[in-house]
Amino acid sequence: MDVALSLDNVTCRFGKLVAVDGLSLQVRPGEVLGLLGPNGAGKTTTLHLITGLLRPDSGDVRVLGYSPWTEARQVRQRIGLVPQETNVYDDLSALDNLWHHAALYCDNLDAVAGRMEALLRLMELWERRADRLRTYSGGMKRRLALARALLHDPPIILFDEPTLGVDVQGRHVLWAHIKSLQAQGKTFVVSTNDMNEADVLCDRVVFASHRLRRCG
Repeated sequence: MDVALSLDNVTCRFGKLVAVDGLSLQVRPGEVLGLLGPNGAGKTTTLHLITGLLRPDSGDVRVLGYSPWTEARQVRQRIGLVPQETNVYDDLSALDNLWHHAALYCDNLDAVAGRMEALLRLMELWERRADRLRTYSGGMKRRLALARALLHDPPIILFDEPTLGVDVQGRHVLWAHIKSLQAQGKTFVVSTNDMNEADVLCDRVVFASHRLRRCG
């Protein structure tokens, strides 16, 4: 398929506030697309429209040809979301956090343990797998959140503010992981307000100065 994600003239309002204004774009398989702009520009709203957490007031969204609202199961299988808030369980270990996610999203639990090990090794967290997350740094939690999003092996990853609250060294580690996963064929949509991050990671950028509008 030539298009991994498409938004066609999508508008989303919250009362009188227009968060996304007639946005049209396409994301190619294996591409890293950046949504670049300040807080409040509609970046997170756009990610929520793609996942089906929000419905647009008008327009259409497709994920590998599927609708997030009428074919939600198919879309959930094909998307991994790393939210802006790293909503991990601090009182659980990395492995326990991944098992919790697997119970919700993975159809075949027999194959999950090996994938958990592979992902934790990829994210350089295997040696800390039994430690509670309250002992993790912000960067380590972001890497675990990425591992969690990859656990059911989706082709598309939505990453909201990848390095929010992460130190300089952690930022470069996360960037390297994203580029490595892109080389394996993963498609990314990255929301960021950091011009340098967008320059390092993204093949194309949609810029929003106030709200997300139509992209040529």
